[in-house]
Amino acid sequence: MTTPPVPTHITFKFRRDTATDWSTKNPILAAGEPGLETDTGKLKFGDGVSTWNALSYFTPTAPIQLARGTTEPDENVHATFYLQIVT
Repeated sequence: MTTPPVPTHITFKFRRDTATDWSTKNPILAAGEPGLETDTGKLKFGDGVSTWNALSYFTPTAPIQLARGTTEPDENVHATFYLQIVT
């Protein structure tokens, strides 16, 4: 049996909106669901219980770099960051 190749590029689609819209709508993100503020580049991860306004911002080990152009929620926003996976 052969081992499948390890992917070198993965695309994640984040739930995204402007900071104002996130605060106004104040949704509850599912546990582990990422939410990106398209105008600030800040990121939060849901816990399945807390509203957006109650969640803390994600603090990466390396800065998030956004390809800025438009801040419209339906635009593609690219971010580079590193997560430590704990199992």
